[in-house]
Amino acid sequence: MPDTGTLDRTTVVAGNVPEKPEPIVLEDARWLQITFEVPRRAALEALPADVSRPIPCYGRLLIAAGHLDREPASFAALAVGGRFMLMPRNVLAAGVASVDRIAGTFSNGMQAGATSIEREGQRITGTVSSAMGELATAVLPAAYAIEPSMLRWDPWLAIANHDGEPVLTEILVTPEIELAMLSKGAALQPTDVVPRNHPFRALRNLLTISSCYAEGTLTFSEPRILRECS
Repeated sequence: MPDTGTLDRTTVVAGNVPEKPEPIVLEDARWLQITFEVPRRAALEALPADVSRPIPCYGRLLIAAGHLDREPASFAALAVGGRFMLMPRNVLAAGVASVDRIAGTFSNGMQAGATSIEREGQRITGTVSSAMGELATAVLPAAYAIEPSMLRWDPWLAIANHDGEPVLTEILVTPEIELAMLSKGAALQPTDVVPRNHPFRALRNLLTISSCYAEGTLTFSEPRILRECS
C-alpha cells in the first residue's frame, strides 16, 4: 500500500475559498521551477491523507513575476509532489505573494511577500522574500533553450475553508510560453532567517531532479473544490 499523508488538517491555517473566484493571468511573466528530492518524513507531514507520496519524495518550488491586471505581481509556491486519484499533483506547503488575489487563490501557507527573477545570459537567479527577510534563493546555471512542449506543468492542490470545513481545491496551470529553458546542476538554498520547522527548511533539497525557466503568460484557473479534506 502506498504511504499517504499525515498532515493534521486542524493545524492548517487557510483562507476561505474565494466567493467570486477568477483565473490568475500573469502577463509578461518570467518563472522558474525547480524539482528536488526531499526527506520522506517532511513530505508526508505536508500531505493530507487524501494524497499519497511518490518514490522518491520530491518537492517543487515555483517562482514567478509579471503583471496581473497591468500591475506588477509576483509570487512563489513551495509544494510537495503527490498522487491524488493516481494523478501527479503539486500539493501546496508554503509560499508568498505580493497580491492578495494570488494568495487567496492558493490559500493555505501563503504569506505576504515578493520574488525576484534575474537572467544574465545563461544564468538565472530567483529569490523569495517575506516579512522575515529573504527566505530562499534558487540558481539555475548554464540554462539552454528547448521546445516549450518538453516541459510539464502539473495541477496544484491546496487547502481552503468552505462552509466552515477544510476542503481540497485544485488549480490548473495553462502557460503560453515564448521562451523555455532547461538547466542542469541547479541549486536551492534556504537562508539563515528561516526557522528549522519552516517548510522552506523542512523540505530541504537533498538532490536536484530538474529545473526549468520560461517566459510568456502564466495562467492559473480559479480554485475548484474537490472534496472535504480528510
